[in-house]
Amino acid sequence: MFLPPNQEDEALHLNKCIGRTFYTDPEYKKKYKLKKESDVYSFGVLLFEIFCGRFANDSMYKTDKMKGLAPVARNSFYEETLVHMMDPELHDETNENKFNQNKGLNKDSLRTFTQIATRCVADIQNHRPTMKVVVTLLEKALFLHENKDNRKISLLDIKHATQSFHEGNLIGGGGFGSVYKGILQNGNGVNVVIAAKKLNKSDQGEQQFLNEIRILSEYEHENVIGLVGYCKEEDEQIIVFEYASNGSLDAYLQKPFLTWVMRLNICIEVASALYFLHGGFGRRAKVIHRDIKTPNILLDHVWKAKLADFGLSLITPISNDTDYVIDHTCGTPGYFDPVYKSSKVLTMESDVYSFGVVLFEVLCGRSTHEVYKHEGRYLPDLIKRSFEKEKQDEVVFEQIRKQIEPKSLQTFQKIAYQCLADEKDNRPTIKKVLAELMKASVIQASTAFTHLQIPLEDVAKATNNFHHDNIIGHGEFDPAIEKMGGVTHKSDIYSFGVVLFEILCGRKAFVHNNNNDDRFLAPLAKKHYENDNLLDIIFRGVHMTKKSFLIYTNIAYSCLHDDLTRRPSMKYIIRELEKASQSNYNDPASRPSVQDVIHELEQAIQENNFHETNFEGLDMVWM
Repeated sequence: MFLPPNQEDEALHLNKCIGRTFYTDPEYKKKYKLKKESDVYSFGVLLFEIFCGRFANDSMYKTDKMKGLAPVARNSFYEETLVHMMDPELHDETNENKFNQNKGLNKDSLRTFTQIATRCVADIQNHRPTMKVVVTLLEKALFLHENKDNRKISLLDIKHATQSFHEGNLIGGGGFGSVYKGILQNGNGVNVVIAAKKLNKSDQGEQQFLNEIRILSEYEHENVIGLVGYCKEEDEQIIVFEYASNGSLDAYLQKPFLTWVMRLNICIEVASALYFLHGGFGRRAKVIHRDIKTPNILLDHVWKAKLADFGLSLITPISNDTDYVIDHTCGTPGYFDPVYKSSKVLTMESDVYSFGVVLFEVLCGRSTHEVYKHEGRYLPDLIKRSFEKEKQDEVVFEQIRKQIEPKSLQTFQKIAYQCLADEKDNRPTIKKVLAELMKASVIQASTAFTHLQIPLEDVAKATNNFHHDNIIGHGEFDPAIEKMGGVTHKSDIYSFGVVLFEILCGRKAFVHNNNNDDRFLAPLAKKHYENDNLLDIIFRGVHMTKKSFLIYTNIAYSCLHDDLTRRPSMKYIIRELEKASQSNYNDPASRPSVQDVIHELEQAIQENNFHETNFEGLDMVWM
C-alpha cells in the first residue's frame, strides 16, 4: 500500500483491517491505524518463525490463552524462557571452528537476534524500532556468530599449545601482558605455529582485548597480522595471532643483511596496511592505529611486514565533515605526534607522523629510543636538525649507504621528512606516502639493469625502424606504469586482470582488424562492466552461475583499477576465484554436458569464432 506523499511519517487511517491475523499489527487491528511500524511488527513475527521453526498460526499457539506466536514469544523473552521455543535444529547446530568444535549457537548473537525480534513485536507502534535499526542489529548478530565464536579457542587448547605458558615459549611482552609461541592443532589435524598474547588482568586489558578482536576480525589485510582466535575463560583474556617467525622490525635496524631494497619493501607494506586502515578501500569506519613503531611491525618467514598491536587503536566514523577525535593521549614516546600530545586531538595524520619516525629509523639504522639514550633527544629532532644544515645524507645507515640509488634516497627522504611536519595540515596523506615510497622503489629497481640498456639507435636499426612487417605481436601495459615511471608487483595484478577477461570473453588482449579498428580488451571490458552490459562481450561457451559470474567479474575488474594502490592482493584474488569456482561447482546445472561442449566447439570452428572481436549480442547462460 502506498502512503500519500504528505503522509510519509503519519498514519493512514482505514475503515477496515487487511492482512493475515497472526502477522497483523495489533494496534492496526484495533484502531485501523496503518504505519510503517505495522510492517516492522510483521517482520518481527517472521523473525520468530525462523527462530522457532514454526509458522505464526501453528496450532500450539492458537488457544484461549495464546493469541499467536508473537505474544507468546514476547512473553517468553521477558520470562527468560524463550530458549525453550527455539527450533531443535538450531540447538544441534555446530560452529565450524578451525581449532576446536564449539557446539551450539553464539550466545551474544542469539541474544541480539531475539532482542530485536521482541522489540519489533511490541504492542505499541512507537515502541518498535525502525527497519534501519533492525538491519543494523541483524548484521551485528550475524557478525557475532560468524566472526567471533568461530574463532573461540578453549583455554585448555591454548595451555596445551604453549606448554602452560612455559617461560621457554615466551617471545615478547610489555605493559599489556606477555606473548608466547605455541603449536596448535587445527580441525584438519595439522599443527599450526601461533603467537598467544596473554593480557594483564585490568580494566585497560579488557578494553585492549575487545579492541584487537574487533579490528582484526573486521579489517583483514595481507600486511595486518592475522587473527587466529581468542579465549576468554577463567578471568583470562588471550588473543591468538598468526606467528611472524622473524620477530619485530626493531631487532633488525642495525643488521646489514637487511638490505635497502628489503627495507624499502617493508616500508611499502606497512604503508599499504595503513592506507587500508585509514579508509583507502571505502570502509565506513576508519582505524587510527595510534601506536605505529618498529616493535609493532612484525616480519614473517619471507620478511613480509605485518602491522600488529591494535590495543590502543580507535575505530572512528571519520567523515568529510569531521576528521578528528578528541581523546586522552596515549602511545609511545619518541613516536608521538606533538600536535596530538599537546591538544589531545587525534587524527589520521598522527599515524602519519609516527610512520615518518619509522621511515627514518629504517633509513638510519637506529631506533628513536637508542638516539635518545645517547643524545638526550629523539630521532625526529636529530632528523630536523640534519635537514636544516643540509646534512641529511650523513644520517643514512653506513652499511647500506652504497646500495641506495641517489634519486631513490631523495624521494624517500623527502616524503619521510614531510611526515614529520609540525602542523598536521602540512603532512601528506598515507596514500601520498605510499605512492612516493613505491616511486622510490621503482627508481631503485631501474638501476639494477643499467648494464642491459641498448641505445635506441641500435634497436631502430635492428627492426628496420620498427617497420610494420616486423611486428610479431601486440599487447597492452599497465597504464599506471607511465605515471610511476616503472613497474611494481601491482603491475602483475593488472596483467592478471587482463588474462581473467581474456578467458571470460574468449578473445586476446589486443585484436588487430583489417579495417584498422585496433581494440584493447581491458578498456573495452571496463567500459562494459561500468555500463552493466558485460554480457554483450562474453564468450558464448561460458557456463556459470550468476553468483559465480558476479564474483569473477568483480575481482577481474578490481585488478584493472587505475589507482594501483586500490588493486587487490593475489591472496585476495585467489580466495575470490575459489569462491567463484565453488559457487559454480555447487550448482550441477552450471556444468554443461559433453554434448553441449562438443556443440559449442563445432559451432566455434564453423564460424572461425575463436578469439575474434565479434562476440557482441551473444547471450550469457544463467544456470
